[in-house]
Amino acid sequence: MLVNSGSIGWILALQEFEGKLYASMSSRGIYSFDGNVWRSSYPQPSGSVIESLGAFNGSLYAGLYPTGKVMVFDNSSWVESLDSSESSVLSFAGFNGSLYAGTYPSGKVLRLNGSGWGEVFATGGAGVNAMAVLGGRLYSNAFSPGWGSNRVYDFDGEYWNPINVPALSSHRHDGGAVVHAGDAYFASSSNASLVSYSNSWRVLSAAPNASGLASVNGSLYALSNGTFFKLNNSGWNELYSLNSTLWTVTGFSNKLYAGGFGKLYSCDTEA
Repeated sequence: MLVNSGSIGWILALQEFEGKLYASMSSRGIYSFDGNVWRSSYPQPSGSVIESLGAFNGSLYAGLYPTGKVMVFDNSSWVESLDSSESSVLSFAGFNGSLYAGTYPSGKVLRLNGSGWGEVFATGGAGVNAMAVLGGRLYSNAFSPGWGSNRVYDFDGEYWNPINVPALSSHRHDGGAVVHAGDAYFASSSNASLVSYSNSWRVLSAAPNASGLASVNGSLYALSNGTFFKLNNSGWNELYSLNSTLWTVTGFSNKLYAGGFGKLYSCDTEA
């Protein structure tokens, strides 16, 4: 265990950037980890928490709740990039030379290009909590409690096309996404399913209840509460089970890193 202190609050997001791992802590702001030492990068903003992190074009972006702001870090200082009308920015993705951001509670997709931020799509849902880029398309997971399930939108650079995927649940912090081995995977933490796409959408019904996904060293990993699973030819194998509620997972320096309330774990991927 790398961190064990309730004073840091929840670890809400993890992101690799410029050879370091960045962690958003709900009571401490953003810390960076170089593999040996943790250092404060961005202090806790007054009245806000940092719900999301994303790297794009040599900069690190952070989405704040409940202000709906986006901060950007150029490896030397943090400055405000966006003050939106939303209460939160939940996800980021780089696509076709622009940065896209998914918002809550109006379910908008915003785009940053040379002229600044602008709205490019309204999903009609409450929030856009995960995005993935595959095969020249941007896939966006949008949720709304009223739908009974999440939806995935397919964006080809010009048109947004809805894809109904009943396996994905309607939860604000659901829907981790990752691209692995030519497929885009979206996770659901309320039922045993993953949805993946290469040439068609399919439900992996034997998958764990996953709140997060990570692709490390050519393998796909899923985080289900405090348990790590690895996908191989015979299905999902349990790697580790920890007595802890964990929220988010990523890969860094050939290891898995997962965070929850006051705790951050690192796990080898060769078990």
